[in-house]
Amino acid sequence: MTNFKVDEKLESLNSELSSDELSSEGFTRRLNYLASRHDTVTSLAESAGISISGIQRLLKGGNPTLPVLLKLAKHNNVSVEWLATGNGSIDDVVDQNTPVIAVYDNAGNQVDLNEFTFIPRYNVSASAGHGCAINEESYLFSMAYRTYWIKKYLEVNPKDLIALTAKGDSMTGVIDDRDVMLVDTANKTLSDGIYVLRIDGDLLVKRAQKLPNSIIEISSANPVYRPFQIDMKMPPDDFEVIGAVVHTEPGTLFRYRKN
Repeated sequence: MTNFKVDEKLESLNSELSSDELSSEGFTRRLNYLASRHDTVTSLAESAGISISGIQRLLKGGNPTLPVLLKLAKHNNVSVEWLATGNGSIDDVVDQNTPVIAVYDNAGNQVDLNEFTFIPRYNVSASAGHGCAINEESYLFSMAYRTYWIKKYLEVNPKDLIALTAKGDSMTGVIDDRDVMLVDTANKTLSDGIYVLRIDGDLLVKRAQKLPNSIIEISSANPVYRPFQIDMKMPPDDFEVIGAVVHTEPGTLFRYRKN
């Protein structure tokens, strides 16, 4: 798209701003304008360090969390106020030369935040049991991991990771109740591994095994739960691969401690 068309689109967008710009509809229009400044939606997502599925959700009318809003504004060089509400000027960007506040660990050592990736953790539990209905997918907080560690040991793109909580006992011994899981949302091709799946409105964490004729067997670590199969040529109507589980951490290190 030429610069003339982009500027023309921005002029039209600004002329439409009204008191209802706080709505998701107003945000979606402004986000679509930002998307028009990129070659592809993927480019927009990658420039801000946001998953493609996350950008697509926002372009369909979803509301952004504050961290996502800040990333979009910063990496597209636009005003946060303009992007969030439509008020002010698109060019009212915070001075990039503003000093960064020093951060220290508990021992008093200064921490370089650029060495870390902040992974969003959502208020959603993936059931390691019969299934957990998804009522809302809301951001809770971010979890910090060293970017070097993610790339070297998990061998995934840090930008594609999200954190979810496991719930239930079907994967006991592999993934326990309340374990925190890092999920690679870029890995949506089911093969042999552990995945978070959305099936008929439920979010499940299960082991997947690829069988002949495009059949995927979904099983649990706990033998109480019977395996089932999915024909990938005719998957369920409400079916989505959220991503592959690449790392887990216990909800508490002392869960088995006896009083």
